[in-house]
Amino acid sequence: MSVKLVFQERPNMGAVYWRVFTKRGNKLRAGEALPETTADWKGSPVEASRLAAYCAVCGFSADAGVPVTYPYIMAAPLHFAMLSDPGFPLAPMGGIHARNSILQHRQVRPDEALDIHCWVGEGRPVKAGLEFDVNTRIEAGGSVVWECASGYIVRGRFGEPQEGAPKLRFSALESANFEAGWKVAASTGRRYAKITGDYNPIHLHWAFGKLFGFPRDIIHGMWSLAKCASTLPALPADKPQRLDVAFKGPVLMGSSVSLKAATEGDSRLFEVYSGKNPKPVMQGQYRTAEAGETL
Repeated sequence: MSVKLVFQERPNMGAVYWRVFTKRGNKLRAGEALPETTADWKGSPVEASRLAAYCAVCGFSADAGVPVTYPYIMAAPLHFAMLSDPGFPLAPMGGIHARNSILQHRQVRPDEALDIHCWVGEGRPVKAGLEFDVNTRIEAGGSVVWECASGYIVRGRFGEPQEGAPKLRFSALESANFEAGWKVAASTGRRYAKITGDYNPIHLHWAFGKLFGFPRDIIHGMWSLAKCASTLPALPADKPQRLDVAFKGPVLMGSSVSLKAATEGDSRLFEVYSGKNPKPVMQGQYRTAEAGETL
């Protein structure tokens, strides 16, 4: 059985989240492959008001155009629609967004209509459960302008864990020549959710955060990644860009965050720390991409 979704407009996130919250149990048996699962939305517009609100909450300059992380929020409703579909055998609630890779071939223009194609990659049993990618390819005028691979882990028993290193592994930052910090305001999760449609309750109220095992509510990982991209020294806008991150731990709402980076040429190797946690909650690299590079 396959899941093939086609949208003419932004998915109804109320209906999508109802399915997210009510979907229970993982129906994938050990050794079974994930079904072919795709979602398409042709002619998606870059909405000026949504873009402006996104730039404001994530710290991007209002005249910076379309940030490297913005196309993700255009594709994310399709991700949720795929994972919450009754034909997809895994329940998305409780899934862990472990890593993310973005490859921007060129900056998206605010006046472009974009063709968004998303699909779920192959599953791989790991010690924590099942790991798989949700992939995105965005085209404008028939050319690929932006790609993304979002790595998720769903807990459970799905067969013998496969050996191998994680897809993204970063060495510890030995020295930093750039540092910055910010405080995550208590309203940030609600502001970001209103823009993106990501209303996971762990981002909205301290009680839901505690219900899921956190000290309080936590900010969206992709907001933290966007905040890093807006804060790090800018890369040349006329060159391809790549942004990779491994999410290591939560960033609590209301916490103070510090960003440390080693910048050299067109590369920024960075780590993010939250509150009194001595370990980095994010590790990543933001750099100019090579010609012909792929994810």
